[in-house]
Amino acid sequence: MPRPKPPSSLSNLDKWIARLTAEKFQLGRDAQRELARALGRGELPPEAAGGLEYLIKVYRVTSREGAGKETTPKTMIAAIDDLLAAQTRFAKTLDYSFAVAAQRWPKATERYEQALRRFTSPTSAIDADSAAALEDLAADCQAALDRSDDDLPAKMSRLASNATTRREQLMRLPRIATATQGIRILLAMSERFIFRGFAEPRRDYVPRDDNQLRKFSLAVLRAASIPVDDYIEHPSRLIELLSDLPEVAQVQLVTDFVPSLSGFLGRIASRC
Repeated sequence: MPRPKPPSSLSNLDKWIARLTAEKFQLGRDAQRELARALGRGELPPEAAGGLEYLIKVYRVTSREGAGKETTPKTMIAAIDDLLAAQTRFAKTLDYSFAVAAQRWPKATERYEQALRRFTSPTSAIDADSAAALEDLAADCQAALDRSDDDLPAKMSRLASNATTRREQLMRLPRIATATQGIRILLAMSERFIFRGFAEPRRDYVPRDDNQLRKFSLAVLRAASIPVDDYIEHPSRLIELLSDLPEVAQVQLVTDFVPSLSGFLGRIASRC
């Protein structure tokens, strides 16, 4: 399974932790009563309230700060395609010396260097598996290009082979619907850590069209200030949303490609 790419320093992770810490959110009394009723309880247990508050804070921070910055299998495939195209174009200049190639085809050289930096820059949003497969090889190609090494073509060939293999792996991954993925992750984690742990009666299996689960999900959405009118007017849309919830394993896969969410799953599990 793909893993989140560890940050090159703690600065990015610290930034998100600071924003999460600064995010102020508490469940109001009305929200707590609605959630308690949905869970079949007289009152909301403090552990459930704390866990939901944390999950909603994560949703609020990531949906606000991370909007439009997601790295998905689709965007990674596009980055690999750009790298392969840039490398193919640049390879045609290697019949000449590096100096001549750089002088005659500066755009080809510049585009290739930009494509390489996409996989070597510590600020690029690259998932861990793609980084593991391509980062070192891209850095080798960049170093060989800088030094005008004769072994650059061999390094480029290895990079192209690994990039093609990684592209094939990405093609087999499930599609990530970024427009509603934050809501899906919020509901999936709420169902996994709160509903299964605190709902009465306790059940080993809960179908996605379960009436109690639907009431709980609506209560979570309302508590997070997410509009629910459409789901109330069209119950089938809520059932469809719940039916498409990622399993916890898939939540991990999704967060591998959403840098703003990666790193939080362990904290959610420990808090809940």
